Amino acid sequence: MPRLSDIGDSDAVDDRYSAKVIVYVEADDDANIFYGLTGEDIMAYLEFKPSNTIGGGKGQVAAQVRERRPRNRRIFGLVDGEEAAGAGAIGQLINCRTALFEVAGAANDGLIFLAHHEAENILLMHGDLPALIRKEATIARSAAMRDDEIKSRIVVAVRHFFQAALLKYASRSLNHLAHSVAPQSGCRVIDSARFLDLKSRREILESIRQNIEAEGIITWKELQDEVTATWKLVRQTYVNARPDETFGVGERMRLSDGKSVVKRLATLSGSQPAKWANHLLEDARKSDFAGQFREQLLDITQAAA
Repeated sequence: MPRLSDIGDSDAVDDRYSAKVIVYVEADDDANIFYGLTGEDIMAYLEFKPSNTIGGGKGQVAAQVRERRPRNRRIFGLVDGEEAAGAGAIGQLINCRTALFEVAGAANDGLIFLAHHEAENILLMHGDLPALIRKEATIARSAAMRDDEIKSRIVVAVRHFFQAALLKYASRSLNHLAHSVAPQSGCRVIDSARFLDLKSRREILESIRQNIEAEGIITWKELQDEVTATWKLVRQTYVNARPDETFGVGERMRLSDGKSVVKRLATLSGSQPAKWANHLLEDARKSDFAGQFREQLLDITQAAA
């Protein structure tokens, strides 16, 4: 029987009495994507639970896991791959060739990282993006787009937000180094969604440079050096994959800011990003990746054991 103090606290009841594996996630949208990939039958022994802390995000997911996992080892957290940079593990994200990975260290106990920048990147890579763009463009313009137009639109958007993601990875990596010396220190994380602004990339970068100099915690050169170091890690994966010329395209799509790519492409087509996510998920759930994602998640959590 639950203790009287547990009544009304669903988390406390889950911790003590649930036979299911509980996997905290950053948002409701993430839970919907993950159920789409795994199939809802997984609910018999595993539940994706959005963080109940206002704001969501990896920090809140980690806090839930840190608080509850000591009482229940069947508590986990599933976070965006971009968070690996903040854990000092950007190299693991870049070199990961599975659906998920874990990062060593007590601070990451129970946390599982996506091998993509975020959940939306899975949809971009494993949904039929060209077909969706063609469909939406036809509705808006009453004429189908050419294949080369579609490819160009995707490549331009992905390149733009891959460069944005490199800045975000760099700022998170620098923060990890700062925190290891002095907790609560470090620069403000660069929000790659700033690149949704229709200003030129030069103008956006100049604005970021001014912000960094005004903040006075790191220098523009330190950030540039970290971006270069991260790019070199990505570039090495290209070299290792030769002669597969499509590998680099896929890597940029995996590591770019996925939400922003979806928003940009949807906006260009005159439609809503939420609608795109639902359409792409229908394709992604039928992909080989969906099976790989489910299998590895069950292996890490031992949910079906």
